[in-house]
Formats: sequence, structure tokens, C-alpha cells
Amino acid sequence: MSEKHEVEKEDGDRAEAPMGLRDSVKENEGGGDGDRGSSSSAKEMLVDGSFEQSKVAANSWTHTDTVGGWKSDTQIETWGKGFYGIKAADGDKFAELDYDNRQSNIYQDVKTEAGVEYTFAFDSMKRPDSKEGSDTVLVFWNGKQVGKVEPGKEWSKAEFKVVGTGGNDRIEFREESGDNDSYGGLIDNASLKSTGRVEKETAEKAAKAAADKAAEAAKAAAEKAAEAA
Repeated sequence: MSEKHEVEKEDGDRAEAPMGLRDSVKENEGGGDGDRGSSSSAKEMLVDGSFEQSKVAANSWTHTDTVGGWKSDTQIETWGKGFYGIKAADGDKFAELDYDNRQSNIYQDVKTEAGVEYTFAFDSMKRPDSKEGSDTVLVFWNGKQVGKVEPGKEWSKAEFKVVGTGGNDRIEFREESGDNDSYGGLIDNASLKSTGRVEKETAEKAAKAAADKAAEAAKAAAEKAAEAA
């Protein structure tokens, strides 16, 4: 089991993030090698973070392969306005992370900048009639677990920091393997925004890779020109 430390949630509950992930992106706070900006005004990276594009009717639920920018290997269950008497954290609709008896997941792939830090945030809530411990929400970034949230009886927000690779990165919700009983945590109001801070080492590696690629292309062009001469 990897060592963990706690990430503050708005309602005083706790969420867990693996050590190293947040430590690696905190080292430049207050200045230093990277610049820090406000993520509140940054561009939203996710498409339909609140599942509002779902076709689910009010006081009902449905399941589909996709919702907005979200996809799933097991289908996405969404709840409509007022279902179970629950008011969405944002808009009228939200998702449940446990459509059937398989280990459910919900994910989006987003194009990021290499070395740039992003804040991933979302609201979660326990399903009213689920058994204790059956609503755990795991957060993955490019297949690596970066967080774990135990939802409470009311909506609460959790935040985690991740670093872009410069490619198509995947942010993903998964349920724990032992929780696949068709009762899962409720998810809404997901967001992924740049903090404006750059992790120096990752950015330098990306810049070097780009320079090497450009040098190879220039060399190949020169050799081709020499052969044609």
C-alpha cells in the first residue's frame, strides 16, 4: 500500500492523495522555478463536467455509452432532476459510479501542456440507500491512482493536483473492486483547469525532446538535399 496524506475537502471531510504527486507539484509555491496562476479563471478542460448533456428525464435514471465528453468501459449511469429527492450539486443532473455488477469507470481524455500543473476538482455524495463503504470514488490520472474519496451524506468537493504530459491525458473515476454491487458514489461538477504553474523538470524534458526531434528532421532534410545535388 502506497503512503498517503490527506487533501482538504470543503465540508471538513478528508480525501486521500498518494504522497509524491502533490509533493512534486508543491515545491515551487510562492515563486521559484515555476509560475503560479489562479485556476478559477483558467480555461475549462473537461466537456460537460456536470453531465448535463445526458438525455435522462426528471425523476428518472438512464445509462449510456457516453455523456458529453465522458466515456466508460461499463456505461455511464446518470440521474435526472429530483431523482431520489436529490438536488444536483451543479445543474440538474449527475452521475452514479456503479452502473452494474462490474467494476465501473468514467473517464475523459484531454490534451494538456507538458509540465503544466492542473487542478482536478469534483463534488461527490453517498447514494442514500447504499451500504457503508460501497461508495468509494478512486481518481486516476493516466492509469495511476492519484486520489481516493469517501463520499458523505451531502455534496462535498475534493481537489487533486496533476501534471500534464503534453499529450492526451486521461482523468478517470473508478470504483473499488469490492464495491461493484450496482450501488455507487454520486459525482457532479467535475472540473480540470490549469493552475498556470510549470513543473520545471517535466517541461525541460519535453523541450529537449522537441529540440531533438527538430534536429533529426533538419538532418534528414539536409541528407536528402545532399543526395539530390
